[in-house]
Amino acid sequence: MIRSVLSRVPGFNLPRYDRCIRLGESVGIVQRDRRLGQRLGVSATPTFFVNGRRYVGIASQAALESAVSAATAGTRRPRARAVTASRNP
Repeated sequence: MIRSVLSRVPGFNLPRYDRCIRLGESVGIVQRDRRLGQRLGVSATPTFFVNGRRYVGIASQAALESAVSAATAGTRRPRARAVTASRNP
C-alpha cells in the first residue's frame, strides 16, 4: 500500500526506496533517531525543539513561528504548551 502511494509522489525515487527497504540500509539510523527521541521525551508528533524547549502539538506554522520569534527575541513563551527538554540521557 505505501509503495503505491509513494509511486505517485513527484520526484520520489522508487527504485532507491525499494533497495533501501530490501537491504535494510536505514535500520540503524531509524533506531538511533528513535532512541534520541525517547531520551528527549518525544512522545507525540509533531514535536519541535526551539532553544532547548520542547513544543508538543504545535498544529500550525504560525504557532511554530511564534515559538521561534519568542526564543530569538528573548520574550515570554508563546501560548503553545511547552516543557523544557531534558539534556541528560
